[in-house]
Amino acid sequence: AKGLNVTLPYKKKAAEINGDISKEAKYINAVNTITNYKNKLSLASTDGIGFIDDINSKKFDLENKKILIIGAGAASESVLYKVAKSKVNAITILNRTKEKSEKLQRKYSSIVPISLDANSDCEFDLIINGSSAGLTGKFNPIDNLKFNSDASFANAIRFTWSGVNPVMGAAVIPISFHV
Repeated sequence: AKGLNVTLPYKKKAAEINGDISKEAKYINAVNTITNYKNKLSLASTDGIGFIDDINSKKFDLENKKILIIGAGAASESVLYKVAKSKVNAITILNRTKEKSEKLQRKYSSIVPISLDANSDCEFDLIINGSSAGLTGKFNPIDNLKFNSDASFANAIRFTWSGVNPVMGAAVIPISFHV
């Protein structure tokens, strides 16, 4: 099989390609992996499963955890799709564009409680950066966040042009692992 990887800003557009689209990619309306096997295209979103596989390999258990997801784009939603089904206690989504985070809240709140207010009394167990700050280098630190003393930070956006992820650089918690 041959294929390609799709990144922002084209993941939503790639979901419009004629092919066999996975259940997850169809639900989130975004594709980041296209494969061609015997002249048949398969479309998938692999950000979420890649994230889950990585944290599982590090023996991090999501069950009953309080999760903060920073970002509301296709990568964040792919991670949210998997994390929401992992018996977490609650999820908070922070995003520059409130409408995008509200849309995700409506879409996933029947699976798990989802808040858009990180300045509550919630102490997060896991903070996931799915924002484009990992790519652009532009990040405004979030004030008044509360974390457990053993909270972990995971980066769903892997690559940075500068080699330093500004979200991780602004983290005030131990960085246990990077996805």
